[in-house]
Amino acid sequence: MVLDKLGLSDRSMRIEVFPDVPRGMGLGGSAAMAVAIVRALDSHFKLGLTEAEINALAFESEKIAHGSPSGLDNTIATYGKPVVYRPGDPPLVEPLNVAEPIPAVIGMSGAEGLTATTVRRVREAWRKDSKLYERIFDEIDALTLRAVESIQDRDLELLGELMNINHGMLNALQVSTPELEQLVETARRHGALGAKLTGGGGGGSVIAICSGDTEPVAKAIRAAGFKALAVNLGADLDGS
Repeated sequence: MVLDKLGLSDRSMRIEVFPDVPRGMGLGGSAAMAVAIVRALDSHFKLGLTEAEINALAFESEKIAHGSPSGLDNTIATYGKPVVYRPGDPPLVEPLNVAEPIPAVIGMSGAEGLTATTVRRVREAWRKDSKLYERIFDEIDALTLRAVESIQDRDLELLGELMNINHGMLNALQVSTPELEQLVETARRHGALGAKLTGGGGGGSVIAICSGDTEPVAKAIRAAGFKALAVNLGADLDGS
């Protein structure tokens, strides 16, 4: 589909990909790969694509991979900056001001989460009791707006509390797993201000934010038999 849109379906090519982002871990790996491939095609064939066109093509690829993606992952991968995102036609995309990088740990369960599967499961539950699930969705939306404010105010304690509440709601939607629950509990018990699953759930990863040193949380996650990656959320590519 992407090659057709670019007018390249009749061109001979071989695409080799060696991704660094783990697959199926709720970290936007498929979107990052889609953006990278479109950028490579744009560069090699001198197509002159705009950022918006690259983002739109990556979104088409995400639809094939996930069925009904939000569009967030490909947008972040394309522009490489924190944003506030709300799906729509067109979607709402606004810059998110992160004055100072937020220390965090990503804990990976090792079990792949399939977004299309979890989205379908939640949609089926919504159809059975739409009023109940709409209330949960509204609460999650309200938590997100408060989280944006807490990030802009650098109130990490409030942000952590909101993440914990949000994870509880996601668990209620049955998109969490025993491994994700263990990761969340381990992170909180060893000093994380808050922790929640990230991505579509059903496996994948959790993200935990810290007030400072991330090593105690990362060490505890590794000791529990999982992989951990310390990051600075909102940091520039050079780490500043």
